[in-house]
Amino acid sequence: IVATIGDNIIVKNAKLGSNVRVYATDGSIITSEIATDGDVVVEAPVKGVYIVAITDRTFKVMVK
Repeated sequence: IVATIGDNIIVKNAKLGSNVRVYATDGSIITSEIATDGDVVVEAPVKGVYIVAITDRTFKVMVK
């Protein structure tokens, strides 16, 4: 599950060892992390739309 709370993008229950990547809409990477505890929290640098890629799935989220 991918959600936003405030300025944070949260990937809940990410499979241990999965690669979580967050991209801006221009394709630049914001962060790339390996899930270690089930939840991955990324602070968005600015409000807007982001693409979250988790191993082989992608999601679009809006940080308001």
